[in-house]
Amino acid sequence: MKKKITGVGWDVGGWMGKKQGLAIAFWEEGNEKIEWPGYPRNVSLSGLTGVPEFDEFLNRYFSKSFLKGYITLAVDAPVSFPLKFQRLICGEKIKMGFPNREIDNPLAYRETDRFVFNEFGKKPLSASFDRLGNSSSVALTFIRNWQKNEHWILNPSEQKGRKNIIEVYPALVKENSGGPAFSGVSRHIPPEVDPGTDAYDAAICALLAIAYGASGSFPDLPPLKEPPEKELYWKEGWIYHWSQQQMEKMIFCEKH
Repeated sequence: MKKKITGVGWDVGGWMGKKQGLAIAFWEEGNEKIEWPGYPRNVSLSGLTGVPEFDEFLNRYFSKSFLKGYITLAVDAPVSFPLKFQRLICGEKIKMGFPNREIDNPLAYRETDRFVFNEFGKKPLSASFDRLGNSSSVALTFIRNWQKNEHWILNPSEQKGRKNIIEVYPALVKENSGGPAFSGVSRHIPPEVDPGTDAYDAAICALLAIAYGASGSFPDLPPLKEPPEKELYWKEGWIYHWSQQQMEKMIFCEKH
């Protein structure tokens, strides 16, 4: 039986305004192209009276949810906070020095943030210190409901199911924040979607979700890097991304 993968990308904004991007991509094993039944678009949470179920959430913006096969939701927002920060706000006395680099502040950044910074030279925003906490609280509120009510699995986890959630960082596959993705990614995004928009970043998220679900069976989108065997990543979260070698191939395609 051919593998069917649905990738949902959510570029998460805050509680107010119109800074949400949403996209649904679909790939079936053996196909060379990605389908976009849920065309990437900018959306708003305005008008919601509570946290909807996942299907209801998608049906609010698309005529049908188009969910088939294995489903991965890739969100561009931190879905966890630094462990030391969690302990601090829960009332625990912590030992704290003064780091030489901002990225090394354990109250501001997780181990996965430092991994990304050391590997790629790009520094994710801090969920605890920056305004990113706004979008992070949105993502976590929705995700916690979907985990409890619909049995979604937030990865990394000991197991994968038919409905998985991962945290991603679209900026890694772009030269700059307002520009297009590297050609290895951008060629799969509908050309009508403008770079620099929330819809565009949602499309990147959706492709990362496809890559996660396909687990290497779609050559154009190689499998995402799993966290090292280190307990902290399992407790604190992991930003799923392509390896540095895979990223270099995408950059090479861009320049040639």
